[in-house]
Amino acid sequence: ATTTAINKTPFCGGSGPPTLKTVGLDRIDSNCIYYWTPYASFPTSQQPSSSSPSSSFDCCSWASVLWVGGEYPLETQWRAEGFITKVTPQECLLMGYQAPPSLLAHITACSTAKTSGNAPAEGYHNYGDRFSRPENYDESVQDARHHQKQSTNNGNLCCLVRFTPIRIEVLRGGPSTRLRGYPQRWEWATSCSRKRPSSDTPANTWVIRSILPFTTNFPTPSKQLLAGNSTLRGMTIVLVGTHTSGKSTIGTALAQLLGCTFDQELGDILRTNSTTEGSLVQSGHLYGNGSSTTTSNDDHEDTWDDQVHAAECERDNSMVNNSSRVVETWHFGNSAWFQLRQRHANNDDDYEEERDKKEKGSINAATTGIPEQRYIDAIAKHQQRSVVLVVQLTLDSTPIMIQRRQRYPQNSKRLPMKDEREECQGLFDALQQNTKFLKNVTDTLGIPLLQIDNGDDGEEAKEETLKEILTFVRGNSYRRAVPL
Repeated sequence: ATTTAINKTPFCGGSGPPTLKTVGLDRIDSNCIYYWTPYASFPTSQQPSSSSPSSSFDCCSWASVLWVGGEYPLETQWRAEGFITKVTPQECLLMGYQAPPSLLAHITACSTAKTSGNAPAEGYHNYGDRFSRPENYDESVQDARHHQKQSTNNGNLCCLVRFTPIRIEVLRGGPSTRLRGYPQRWEWATSCSRKRPSSDTPANTWVIRSILPFTTNFPTPSKQLLAGNSTLRGMTIVLVGTHTSGKSTIGTALAQLLGCTFDQELGDILRTNSTTEGSLVQSGHLYGNGSSTTTSNDDHEDTWDDQVHAAECERDNSMVNNSSRVVETWHFGNSAWFQLRQRHANNDDDYEEERDKKEKGSINAATTGIPEQRYIDAIAKHQQRSVVLVVQLTLDSTPIMIQRRQRYPQNSKRLPMKDEREECQGLFDALQQNTKFLKNVTDTLGIPLLQIDNGDDGEEAKEETLKEILTFVRGNSYRRAVPL
């Protein structure tokens, strides 16, 4: 009902989500509500029972939104419970979010009135800590609007916050409604705010139920908060893809947009640290750290892939509780590299045949015996403390990889090759085309997966990719609420 009314206003842009420019409410999309608020008023502390947030993406606060409408005896009260987070200035710039000039002008005028309170000028009426509307308030607003046109630094006046609901309810009618069947109360909840009614209900859907109008015998996020049991998990946003697919470029920009940290591909870090500058040999990536074209096929713990896996698990364990990050490659990509090197070290057909026998078409068992099981176990363990999202950046064909290696020399430096065409095709097949493991694990563990074609170059293409990823992240933000 609210959306229908909003869509009739002149502030809506086309057929997209409604854009509101009144009282600080900016827009409503299918996942969140966006609201402009004075900069100093946004809470800087995280939820109870957690350590200090390591990034602005993890700085959040529980909140409720109330909307009342209709007429007696069937007036309606809508209430949404969830959490608010701050939208970074970088995201506002990318998405084109701008605070209404009228709101900025009034915030400036109110600030001027408050700072003048210690020495009230004529027309200011001081009542303790409260101020009535000054007689020259309208002039202050006009002055503020004039200065806005001349100023390029209005970002400190207010900030945009995002409200993510995890439970919504509506009460139609009230205690005095004397109509049969009223009052009525209905609840919509995500799987993170209460258990799903059955195993057939998808984890990412809202479920609805009718509840007694004024019962207090069911859990809500508010009750959990008051009991000190509510918390929000961090998010681990994983970027996977073949060589030159843009993981580092997109990952760095995405972390800045979200206001969280970016963890570079661990194999690159360890390879650089384990060799001297310029010592990576041609095709060395097929054997391990890139410093030679020999490797050990033994299963002892000092092999290259064992080192990478151990370091990746250690980096997971070092994360601050409830912190968020963007990470490149991670266990998904490390597993793909491991499989690539195993195929190279062994007969390709024999390796695949043996692996399929061990896998038996499923990874649901506690131990399947497949070589990649350690990566699955590490991912499942990390899910206990963080929401995991996976973004796969894809390329249309191998020639794009070859062109990017020629256009950006750092790619060739990272992975020197003897035969560009043959080895690029091998990387393309192993790190992108072979998606069986990726899809099996994400489906089985319930991890959202987004696949994006990132084969176009240029700032415009980069921005479109980032916008698509941001939408994906926002659509899964509700998963941060931990069920009790």
